[in-house]
Amino acid sequence: MNSADFRGWFLKAKFSELGKFSNSLNSHLYMKFFVNNEYRFSLSLVKKPWIKFFDSSPGPESEAGEIQVYENVFAKMTPAERAGLIAHEITHIMGFTHSKKSPDRDKSLPHQVQEYVKTASELMLK
Repeated sequence: MNSADFRGWFLKAKFSELGKFSNSLNSHLYMKFFVNNEYRFSLSLVKKPWIKFFDSSPGPESEAGEIQVYENVFAKMTPAERAGLIAHEITHIMGFTHSKKSPDRDKSLPHQVQEYVKTASELMLK
């Protein structure tokens, strides 16, 4: 995410569902990643409760810097998918959000960053 390619892509991207950042330019959003910011997080693999068996989410909602992923979901992911998911969750820690069921959800900053990191990782792993 600190590459020139990511920066170029990010500055041109069109994000939906920016919430409290809706009046921000992409250059200001990009600065949240790198300038005077430190984001700490932990990643835990947790068992998926039976009540969530048909839930398609990869884990419980992240909060307070703790990313939790269902271990059975994580085990089925490729390394590139894992990198994308972690990037997505880090954007939540940074304060970016998206709705659960909006048709624009895939255009949200967390989802677009996830897809970018996944695709870039796939290219690097070839």
